[in-house]
Amino acid sequence: MLAHIRQLRALILTAGMILVCTNSALAERVFSAPLNGVTAGTASTATGTATLTLNDLETEANYVISFSGLGGSEFAAHFHNGAPGVAGPVMEPLPIGSPKLGTWFITPAEIIELDAGRVYVNIHTNLYTAGEIRGDLAPVTVANEAVTWGAVKALFN
Repeated sequence: MLAHIRQLRALILTAGMILVCTNSALAERVFSAPLNGVTAGTASTATGTATLTLNDLETEANYVISFSGLGGSEFAAHFHNGAPGVAGPVMEPLPIGSPKLGTWFITPAEIIELDAGRVYVNIHTNLYTAGEIRGDLAPVTVANEAVTWGAVKALFN
């Protein structure tokens, strides 16, 4: 009986370590941007934030975008491809209104642009048709809980 308990304990510890290693290898990546008129090159005092989180497989990017204080009426919003301060083509349309919550089914080529700092959020209004507020997405460091072998063993003592 004692041998079975030891085997079960070893199996559980092994499974726990596999799970810990898998979780650290498949960490979500997060990108964020403040939205404002300065970045868009406008006199707008509107502000907002954009957060984009890639899933583990990097096939989906879940976004949360919110803003307030627009001087004009929003008629379009997009993720665009362009370096900071440079206008670029639309990559993905966004719904109208704040907040914007959704999923972008992102391609490997689009991820390359995101990693290179060439993806931005642009909110277009009738007052600023090229974009009233803009935010250039940049990676955010997300702290992971440190998990050690001792911590895993302590779970089963």
